Amino acid sequence: MKQVPGRPMSFTFDHEAVAELPPVLQRYVLALYHRVWTAYRKAGCPFGETDAAMLLWFEFRSHATTN
Repeated sequence: MKQVPGRPMSFTFDHEAVAELPPVLQRYVLALYHRVWTAYRKAGCPFGETDAAMLLWFEFRSHATTN
C-alpha cells in the first residue's frame, strides 16, 4: 500500500513495491489482498469501496491493537 499524494489517509495497492518482492512473497501478498477484499465485499463494504476503507475494516475486524 502507498499513500495517494494530495489525499490524506487515501491508499492504493502498490504494484511496484510488490514487484520488488521475491516471487513467493508476491503470490502471498496478492492472495492475502484478494482474500481480504473478498471478505470485505461479503460484509457489504461497510466503510466504502476503497483500499483504505477495507484496511480499516480488516484491522478492527481482526481485533488487532498496538497496545
